[in-house]
Amino acid sequence: AGFPLENAFFHGNAKSDSDIKFAIENGIGYFIVDTYDELYAINKIAGELGKKQKILWLYLKSFLTPPLRS
Repeated sequence: AGFPLENAFFHGNAKSDSDIKFAIENGIGYFIVDTYDELYAINKIAGELGKKQKILWLYLKSFLTPPLRS
């Protein structure tokens, strides 16, 4: 469609390692990272490909802190 992929954002939960690798190999601009596991996977795969990958961290406090008990 003529849109430069380096300006695109890859968002969505449950990204597979093959999804991540494909996106990095094809020059995706940013990953929207939802979990630590995803962050580690992106870092590992980018390192294996000899690339640095830009990310945006989706910080949802409710997922990182335990619920309050009454």
